[in-house]
Amino acid sequence: MKFLSNSFKKSAVKTILVGTTALAISVVVTPAFSKKAEISVQQAKATIQDFAPKSGFADLIEKISPAVVHVAISGVPKNTAPQGFNFPPGSPLEDFFKQIPKQDSPKKPRKRKLGIGSGFLISADGYVVTNNHVIDSGEDITVTLANNKEYVAKLIGADKETDLAVLKIESDEVLPFVPWGNDKNSRVGDWVIAIGHPFGLEGGASASTGIVSAVGRNIQSGRYDNYIQSDAAINRGNSGGPLFNLDGEVIGVNTAILSPSGGSVGVGFSISSNLAQSVVSQLVETGQVERGLIGVQISPVDEAIAESIGRKNKLGALVERVVPGKPADKAGIRAGDLILEFNGQDIVEMRNLPRIVADTKIGKRVPIKIWRDGKLITKTIKVEKLSKDSFAANSGSTESEEQKEREMDKELGSEILTITPEVLEEYGLEEGLNGVLLLNVSREGLAAFNGLQSGDVIIRVGKKPVNSVKDFKAAIDKAKKAGAGSIAIYFSRKGENRFRAFRFQ
Repeated sequence: MKFLSNSFKKSAVKTILVGTTALAISVVVTPAFSKKAEISVQQAKATIQDFAPKSGFADLIEKISPAVVHVAISGVPKNTAPQGFNFPPGSPLEDFFKQIPKQDSPKKPRKRKLGIGSGFLISADGYVVTNNHVIDSGEDITVTLANNKEYVAKLIGADKETDLAVLKIESDEVLPFVPWGNDKNSRVGDWVIAIGHPFGLEGGASASTGIVSAVGRNIQSGRYDNYIQSDAAINRGNSGGPLFNLDGEVIGVNTAILSPSGGSVGVGFSISSNLAQSVVSQLVETGQVERGLIGVQISPVDEAIAESIGRKNKLGALVERVVPGKPADKAGIRAGDLILEFNGQDIVEMRNLPRIVADTKIGKRVPIKIWRDGKLITKTIKVEKLSKDSFAANSGSTESEEQKEREMDKELGSEILTITPEVLEEYGLEEGLNGVLLLNVSREGLAAFNGLQSGDVIIRVGKKPVNSVKDFKAAIDKAKKAGAGSIAIYFSRKGENRFRAFRFQ
């Protein structure tokens, strides 16, 4: 199970307890019910019965739990190697160890258990879904079913981007399996059931229940984040297990928890079923995942940008740069266009676009709606395959040009690096982020003087977008020559965008 750190306020817990106590006291001291009050209570009870399972979750759990499996991996730890004695010729210890009777060569390190997790069967012929982080450090994978039968599993394919993996077990029996559900039908407050093998407890899977706490969560784990948050208890060993709705359908794959202690505090995250199903189907068919590419660098829309382009809201993804020769360029997309819809799906916020493009079939021609010069325009774009070389192609610059764009600015007191797709990947920055990255910020210099830190990305200087080191320096020099004592900068720090006055002295 992946863990996310955060701080929690004790006062919040106290508030809940005080509120509960106050409610209990009010019930005790309330005088006899009037007829009207009695009707209200009956109506409330009827409403609760309508929403809550009348006989608990036992029948449903009994039906779906046989498809939930325990996943164990084993192998040789990467940092383990045969140990022996090696001394340089002429060493005083060489003669000493020659006198010791020769033994057999050191034994090879033995394989041992390296980790555990959960998974679930999605077909009668033995396909199992789990998390990539459950199986990526082992050599041998063992899957144990609810009936305690063990199978050696074969890894069919894994995808680090979404932390999903597909295994295959061979059995003469027809295996139990569970269907996928549509997570888009899930609403905050819906009942959910998590089943898995926390802490590797013996005696079968464990079940916990809760509600959907949030949908579409971005926890900054990757460019395709789309998590369901729930308060169903999930712990170590639950990774890869299913999150069910009350129809017995899988609406999520349990993956991470937010916890200061390592245990469940009711904040768990599950990969949404629609995203998981798309990835899993490709892994089953080809063992790998193909993703779409259109060749643009994008940025979010703030109030100032929205006003400047005649928009009344901050919806969409702003095109900062179009890569020459790529699908967007061929479709006539320009820098400054605002992408509002792609293949019939609304782009509510910038991070929606990479995920929607990635899920689009390679080679497919799809409509793309953009806002340009106060008008809504529809274009047709042909999606291209995203490859490892695509990042280099997106940069639009050669290695030598990139080296020129990376330098130490003595006055700024920081190394400045132009953001390219390679830089986004290398430093784990948010997809579509544009600007210049500050590295190795020293105590002396304008960067530290103005409260900037290593890892900050400067997006705009004044009203001018910054797409390179050259742009950044030109904007600063222009402000200085105009006699300004400072200029507003817009920058990103750990996923949060903010403004700051940048003073020159």
